Formats: sequence, structure tokens, C-alpha cells
Amino acid sequence: MRMDELLLAVIREQLNGETPREETAKAITADILPRLYPLAMHHDMAHLVSAYLDKLNLSEDDPTVAAFKQAQLTQVFRHHRILAEQTRICAVLESACIPYLPLKGAVIRDMYPEGWYRPSCDIDILVRREDLKGAITALVEKLGYSASDVEHFHDVDLYSKGGVHLELHFNILENMDNLDQTLRRVFDYATPVSDGGYALKLTDTFLVFHVVAHCYYHFLRGGCGIKPLMDLFVISNRGGLNVDENELRSLLEETNTARFYDVCLELVKVWFEGKPHTDLTERMARYILSGGVYGSVENTIAVKRNGPGRSRIGYLWSRIFMPYSDLKIKYPVLNKHPYLTPIMHIVRWFGLLSPTKRCKAMNEMRINSVIDGNRLQEVESLLCDLGIER
Repeated sequence: MRMDELLLAVIREQLNGETPREETAKAITADILPRLYPLAMHHDMAHLVSAYLDKLNLSEDDPTVAAFKQAQLTQVFRHHRILAEQTRICAVLESACIPYLPLKGAVIRDMYPEGWYRPSCDIDILVRREDLKGAITALVEKLGYSASDVEHFHDVDLYSKGGVHLELHFNILENMDNLDQTLRRVFDYATPVSDGGYALKLTDTFLVFHVVAHCYYHFLRGGCGIKPLMDLFVISNRGGLNVDENELRSLLEETNTARFYDVCLELVKVWFEGKPHTDLTERMARYILSGGVYGSVENTIAVKRNGPGRSRIGYLWSRIFMPYSDLKIKYPVLNKHPYLTPIMHIVRWFGLLSPTKRCKAMNEMRINSVIDGNRLQEVESLLCDLGIER
């Protein structure tokens, strides 16, 4: 059994609440564990593997078993801390009479067998743009949050005194025209949780669409990781949602993501229901697994080299002179003052004086120079078969 197959088998059996299967249990040997651990960490799934190892009664005297257990304890602690902090945040927004909409893990984790199974490192909450300042003020004054002075493309970063990260969104756009035309209508698909309260929830149909849209966004930036596919599986099998399939299909077709969604569902059945691979799901899986949680530089370059500026030189030029659509996200001041674009290019270049950023840039340029044509063709073929036009 390949190492990625073993990891996915463990996740599948754990999500389904199965007793460890003989084939999987026998594959987890003392010499395999040190190889499984970095892969599980690469995909932020070590806590789930640890829960599975508990069923095998492996000794924690083994250093790798102990490392897995530490990952599990860290995730459980992080989960409960985020859960408690979210309760406090929501109470403050209620008292300030500000409508708010929890997003992503804040909603989906409740559908998992255990909330801590779903990895999450922050809290995502959406408020209307006109309520943003009031929400920040309330959280700073009543809970002692520190707020970033920088307003990102769709959120502001806030941190509790204990270090919990809140992404306070004022939109859920992804800076992709096909997605944003629909995502900007998010409040059309939000309804009050209760009469007289300020908590909102997405319709079940739009919740699924948002998961797909966010997965699609990250997929085109180097990889989406296992988590969004795991979300789709849990939503479908444990969510108890009332999804209007016709409306969902309409949203997907409106954003040209219907084919992508269909193949995602096929891959979900392979990974978490034990169905056999097709050629397409195998290629999609290879791309996702190679990228880890945040995607890989090689995947990102391969995707961008299949868009405008396909040559090595074209890609290099686009990285030196970042397109305005991307630059204005990095420097929001450009939204109001586009004439500052040349200055912001220079500011960005000076950022490369940082050793860390310079090292990352050099690594990216190295990968761009050596990535081979077969890899580019493989990604181009995958994008084409997923219905993604570049």
C-alpha cells in the first residue's frame, strides 16, 4: 500500500467510525510510522491518524506514536479554544446589534463525528461592509482584541489576548470574475438563525456552493489539500442538509465550476467511500496530494504557465511586475489611488531585502527554470478535463 493510500485509508475509516480494517492495521508497522508522520503533517491530518492509532493500542513509548499524540492534543486544545472564543465573539456582535454570518469551519465542524476532526487555525465571520468598523470597535473594546491596521481584500485580521486569530470578513470574494459575480450576492442566501437575533446562516445550497468555490480558488493556486474534499464528504453523509440540487447546479454553471464539482464528488467517493479511481480522479488526486495543505510552488507555476505568459520568461515578468488585479490586493490603497501602482511595485521589490522573502523568491525562480514540459502538459490536460479555462 502506498503511503498516500494508507493515509487516506486511515482518514476514511476514522470518518466512517469503522473498526480498523485488517489490511490497514497490518500496514501500520514500526518502520512505516516515521514515514507516515511527515505526510500526515504535510496534510494537517496527524491528529486524525493519532485517533486511529489509539484503536490499535500502540505504545506511546515509540517516539513517532508520541509525536502523533502530541499533534492530536494540540488540535483538540486548538479546537476548544477556538470554540470558546467564537462564542464570546458572537455574544459581542449580538449585543452590538450587528448581523454576522459564521463561515467555513465555524459551521462545518459541527457535521463531523467530532468537531476537532476538522483542522482549523482561525475563525471566519462575515459582516456587512457598513458594519465592519462597528464590529471591530466592539471586539476591541469588549474583548480586548487587537486589530490590524491593514485591510485585506476581503477581511481584517484580529487577535485575542490569547492569540486566537479572527478573520473578520466584509466580503467572501476570491478575486476571480467567474466566482465573484455570485459570491458577492452572499447575503441574498443568508437567513436569521432565530427571530430577533443577529446570527445568520447560509442556505444549505449556498453553503455547499461556497465550499466548492473556495476549493476551486485554492486548487488554481497550487492545491486545495484534503480538507475541502473531506468537507464535501461529511456534508453529503452527515450534514443533514436540504440542498436544492437544481439551484446548486444553476450556481455552479453560472460560475463555470460544474465540471470541477462533479469530479470533486467522484474523488470524494474514491477517497472516502473506497470506489476505484478513474484516470481523471487519479490525476486530480496526484495534483492535490503533491500540494499539501497550502499548495505547492510547482503546482502554482504549472497552472500559471498554462495561462497568459506561458513561457519561463513570461512567468518571470509577471512575478517582477505583478498584475494590477493582484497588486491591488496586496496594497489595497491602489483601489482608491491606482496612480500609485509604480510606487507599489518598488515597495514590493524592496520587500525582497528580507532574507526569508528573498529565499522564497529564489526558490520560486529556480523551480520556474527547471519545471519540465511534461509537467506543464500534465497540468494543462488536467485543467482542460476539469472544464477550467485559463
